[in-house]
Amino acid sequence: MKFNLKTTGFRIDGPLRVYVDSKIVRTVAKLLRDENLVKPASLDIEIERETRHHQKGRIWRAEVNLVLPKAFLRAEAEAEDIRSAIDMVEAELSAELRKYKEKRADKNRRRQRIIREELKVDPSARIKRR
Repeated sequence: MKFNLKTTGFRIDGPLRVYVDSKIVRTVAKLLRDENLVKPASLDIEIERETRHHQKGRIWRAEVNLVLPKAFLRAEAEAEDIRSAIDMVEAELSAELRKYKEKRADKNRRRQRIIREELKVDPSARIKRR
């Protein structure tokens, strides 16, 4: 999985980079571990301080874009603290990713059910025994 980390309005330090890696990148990697993806997933993370002149309110924004085969997942959150914005976006992204995986699993189950129905032998058919 490829991932890009972009910051706007501030410089990222080591502990914050480790926090982003542990919260977002490892969570996505863990949820995608069992998936057989044709192309590697692309994860773009953007963290920004919206304005320099505001001192109160929602001034931190975190945005995550995850590109998967035939899917584009996006999560966005705003908060007063940078770490809480990261936590909120991680929760939203993991919910989106679980929804994506469940949809793929349901499709596979439907395909298997259709194939099983097509392969059933007619009960009136007799098997010749020697």
